[in-house]
Amino acid sequence: MCIFNRIFCVVLAWFFIFCIITSVEAANHTFSESEVASINCTRVTVLRQKAAKLEVKLETELETLTPQRQWTYDDVDVISRMVWGEARGVSRNEQKLVVWTVINRLENGNYGDSLIRVVRARGQFHGYSPRFPVTPEIREMVIEVLEAWDRGEAALVYPPFAETPYYLYFSARRWNGWSHNFFRETWR
Repeated sequence: MCIFNRIFCVVLAWFFIFCIITSVEAANHTFSESEVASINCTRVTVLRQKAAKLEVKLETELETLTPQRQWTYDDVDVISRMVWGEARGVSRNEQKLVVWTVINRLENGNYGDSLIRVVRARGQFHGYSPRFPVTPEIREMVIEVLEAWDRGEAALVYPPFAETPYYLYFSARRWNGWSHNFFRETWR
């Protein structure tokens, strides 16, 4: 077995020497302008083909990595107007609870099949009007909540206003001298 290893090593060494001599001869060979142009054209074509394949592969991978939003900017505007009407003047967390109420209702399936339909459902959000403004602060907060929903986060729990993440309803009442919205799973 040892003799075979020695023979293999000798053959392998001669092969490497042959490769080195061949590459040195190729390096010393002078190419004509047409040969250089042909080689460069072939290389450019091959590189373009490889780049196109990589671009398609990259686009495919980006599509799988980029989560698809469950909402549109029209949803953001409608929800922002509703929050302005329902929760203007309360804390940012209480406003987030109002947005989560819309999301919970959509996921419940009994209030509409889109965020806009949930907000505009007859007799549901009395504080909504298409004429209400969309303030930058409320719009930013609505987007923040919708992005949390996209990431799969559960609805905000914010005692004493919301004790569980499954609330579908809210109503205003006085607490510590101020009006606040309180959130619950059932209508009272």
